[in-house]
Amino acid sequence: MSEKQEKILETFKQVLPEMSKEDQNYLLGFGEGMAAALKKKESEEEEK
Repeated sequence: MSEKQEKILETFKQVLPEMSKEDQNYLLGFGEGMAAALKKKESEEEEK
């Protein structure tokens, strides 16, 4: 894991407990959407 990735995870580790459930759900949805988009992109690249 890169230093940048570790910094991102550490930041979320610190702020997540302070976030409202609504904000946590938003963040989860955003992350899941990004994961789905990446998976779709990878799938499209494999088909080429």
